[in-house]
Amino acid sequence: MARLRFSANVSWLFPELPSLPARLRAAGSSGFEAAEVGWPYAEPPEALARAAREAGLRLVLINTPPAAAILQKVGRPNLQLQMDIFHWQIMDGNLTGNIREFLPIVGHVQVAQVPGRGEPGSPGELNFPYLFQLLEDEGYKGYVGCEYQPQEEGQGGLPGTAFPSLGSGNGDSSGESGLGEP
Repeated sequence: MARLRFSANVSWLFPELPSLPARLRAAGSSGFEAAEVGWPYAEPPEALARAAREAGLRLVLINTPPAAAILQKVGRPNLQLQMDIFHWQIMDGNLTGNIREFLPIVGHVQVAQVPGRGEPGSPGELNFPYLFQLLEDEGYKGYVGCEYQPQEEGQGGLPGTAFPSLGSGNGDSSGESGLGEP
């Protein structure tokens, strides 16, 4: 079974820091091995590359808007889909079915709780222990981007803590995932 690896989305994490290079350094200091940038266009690419290198981070994603249908038709292994679990839940739900159907063309996963874009373990619709286990069971080997608003300033949520606030994972005590799966 593949173990999940997490990347810091510095467009969302460490919001108290004014620049993406500073956020990359904070992600590296927090123990992340990889980072992603949702909207990097205000920073010179050289500054981002240098900050990532100095922080010991691998940049695993810079956002572009791919579409599953196009990727399936093209069939090129170097083009992959980004699975943004926050948006997939809002737009379509059926996360279990969508993960199983599209995981073969997924190159990157991002997570945030619905609603409110909180971190996994915060109250909301999604059962992250279930979703993380599903990703592992289905063989996902890429990074899981942390694209949420951290509960505490200066904290990226992971790594090493495995989201200590996860508990049941969905913020309610009913044990229901809201996804049609236990």
